[in-house]
Amino acid sequence: MKNIVFDLDGTLADTSGDLIAAANFCFENMGYGALLSQEADKLTAFHGGRAMLRKGLEKGKIIFDDNGEKIETSILDGNCKLQWKVDWAMRWFTFDVDFEMYGKDLTESAILSNKICKTLGKNPPNGFAYELFLDEKGEKISKSKGNGISIEQWLRYASPESLSLYMYPNPKRAKKLYAEVVPKTVDEYLTSIEKFPSQKEKDQILNPVWHVHSGKPPSEKVVMPFSMLLNLVGSSNANNK
Repeated sequence: MKNIVFDLDGTLADTSGDLIAAANFCFENMGYGALLSQEADKLTAFHGGRAMLRKGLEKGKIIFDDNGEKIETSILDGNCKLQWKVDWAMRWFTFDVDFEMYGKDLTESAILSNKICKTLGKNPPNGFAYELFLDEKGEKISKSKGNGISIEQWLRYASPESLSLYMYPNPKRAKKLYAEVVPKTVDEYLTSIEKFPSQKEKDQILNPVWHVHSGKPPSEKVVMPFSMLLNLVGSSNANNK
């Protein structure tokens, strides 16, 4: 036997100094400064990384360098903001969040936040990743590009119930959201409302307006399709109401 390897966790050698130095190195890279003391926190080191993390953050202080001047301030009472990658996890941990919806593009952040939450000793919330909204070309809607339409623009021309109907089917599929979708969805909503009273109970439950109105959809008579109304307004060349 040429080599013997020992796990020096404190049983055979006092490695608390190295453990604390490693923890402080992490704290300093996160902007907190050296939070643990080589003497006062010696026993904490032997309880592992989670214990050192808790002990360091319990002190509630952050030290940062402002052009050579060391400034210390509290991380509590709203005096400090976490980096965005851990901010999500800490909100879950602090407020005991049990359900979180997020866009597909934030899946990796959700996985990371789950790990952080578990490391701190709490179960992460149940998650639901929904698909992205796309424009008529199938590209992701972006505020900077100005493509597609916003929820506010939808509600300017159509009812909240039509928007609920738009969101109802296939929540895990990407949805195209642009101007032409609005009248189409409104007409689909009105058609479903008109059909509802004459349907059998089992078919009513399958009708999306049953879910939109919590089992009690209103009775309405459709005078004309919404798309036809828009065409009439457009052809009138009106500039105001």
